[in-house]
Amino acid sequence: MTLSRERMEDAVRSVVWFHSIDLGDGLVTPGVKSVTQLDQELRAFRIPDLQDKTVLDIGAWMVFLLRGGEAGARRVVALDHYVWSIDLAVIGRR
Repeated sequence: MTLSRERMEDAVRSVVWFHSIDLGDGLVTPGVKSVTQLDQELRAFRIPDLQDKTVLDIGAWMVFLLRGGEAGARRVVALDHYVWSIDLAVIGRR
């Protein structure tokens, strides 16, 4: 099932985002950190070439390896328990 552009934009607006994530086709999540800032931070980590590798990102709150496409990762699996213990509705009202 493919979502319409309008439904995708509605879904993006329904979530509180910390990071700006380029979802493709000109759709970017409205995060506190810009895509440019995140790219600079990612380069500062000096992550090795992950070409064709599968990566397990433990503590994925920072999202760096979720954006593993820049490092060439074929697959990224993220695990982060903190997101489940945060009341995003409360954060969104701040």
